[in-house]
Amino acid sequence: PPSGVPAESVDLPPLSTYAPPPAPEEAEPAAAPAAETGAVPAQVQRYSRMMITQPTDGQTIRTDDGRVTVAVDLRPALQESAGHRLIAVVDGRRLPGGSSSIQIRAARGSHRLQVAVIDANGKVIAKSRQIGFDIRAKTRLPIPRELGEIQGVEPGSPIATPPSN
Repeated sequence: PPSGVPAESVDLPPLSTYAPPPAPEEAEPAAAPAAETGAVPAQVQRYSRMMITQPTDGQTIRTDDGRVTVAVDLRPALQESAGHRLIAVVDGRRLPGGSSSIQIRAARGSHRLQVAVIDANGKVIAKSRQIGFDIRAKTRLPIPRELGEIQGVEPGSPIATPPSN
């Protein structure tokens, strides 16, 4: 304290701290081939990258029929010759997929999505991180005629012209 002023003890609240969540993994490593059992061919490669590129995490999709294309960046490419298949898991429900994209249908609202590669026995070999997306209806509201008449805009006119004074 300054000279001549008595000292006073002050209790401060604890400092704010932040611990970030762990960084998301691109893909969980594939199971090691069981060459000694002959269950997995030796030429099968591990998947080094599996990421959902469409829709993006947190994206709102405007559609009336609920159709969504799910695109996946998978490296190496899906090994169909080894019996691998791509599936989508939407809100905990498995849906069949294709080689690099999947068409799904979902109701309006919020959903959780994850994509996985499964082998011929249905065992998960690799999976993406889970993302969230929302489906909303497209607007069906017509543009009011009055909006087209503001400041001299004629129907079909691409550029509004300001009124003359």
